[in-house]
Amino acid sequence: MIFCATSIFPPLAGMIGLLGLASGVVYSGFGQELNDPPLRFVRTRLIAVANRLNIFRRREPVSIPLALIREQLPDFNPQFFRLKHPNHRFEPLDIPAQIHAVPGTKDSDELVFQLDLEPHQDVVIELQYNPEG
Repeated sequence: MIFCATSIFPPLAGMIGLLGLASGVVYSGFGQELNDPPLRFVRTRLIAVANRLNIFRRREPVSIPLALIREQLPDFNPQFFRLKHPNHRFEPLDIPAQIHAVPGTKDSDELVFQLDLEPHQDVVIELQYNPEG
């Protein structure tokens, strides 16, 4: 299912879609003590972001309403997630992201991050999370 989402700057909005769900396990050891068990990102969902314009979009803000994520991923945990490019498997190559509370609204948090997008480029990123984390 592909869905549209507006970015922070609506005139530069792109197409965003949640693609397939994978059930692999991803480990992360960044910022942990040696005796701690490894962090496990047990769920992965692909997100497609497309630039439909003829211009390079540097650090383009992208936002996805948390309600939309939870429609497709009811067990999504906003306290334990990360975004990565699928072909980059080593730390610290996570895409900086955060959950943003929209002021003046109730229950309208959103996942926000930035991407560099070439003209007419489609980018697929991974949303990895642990429902129990």
